[in-house]
Amino acid sequence: MNTTASLPTPDQMSTHNGVEQLHTQVMAFTDEHGIDLFIFSRDGRILDSSVGPDRQPIEQMAALCSALVNYSRGYSTVVNGAGVTRVVTRYGNGSVVLLPISEVVWVGAMVARDQVIHAAHQLTLFTDQVAELVPHDIDQSLQMVPTVLAEKG
Repeated sequence: MNTTASLPTPDQMSTHNGVEQLHTQVMAFTDEHGIDLFIFSRDGRILDSSVGPDRQPIEQMAALCSALVNYSRGYSTVVNGAGVTRVVTRYGNGSVVLLPISEVVWVGAMVARDQVIHAAHQLTLFTDQVAELVPHDIDQSLQMVPTVLAEKG
């Protein structure tokens, strides 16, 4: 799938079109790779998701993952200041893989433990494809993004 050819430049798209384009990319990723994902801001707001009809657990997951990202970034600053490029948390038979799309927006996926490497690779490619479609600053414009999820519940 070559999704980068159809991506508009930031100058060509309105915020609404960018949201629609992002959602299209999210759903295409899930269809192609069989990995559900969610996109969230550093402050815990959900931007988009391919996951199920129930919005509340997705919002809770975004808030928890935001806390993990912020904790990891804080710890990194104290220890060596190198920054955080990936967060992987393992639990039971699964894992949560988190990667940055921009300085303020991250993507996450819940996958089986034996799929972490594959998922991280695919998510890395995805972040490159959608980087121009996500906000680069946290501001009030993010409040309109979750309307994409309004159909989900």
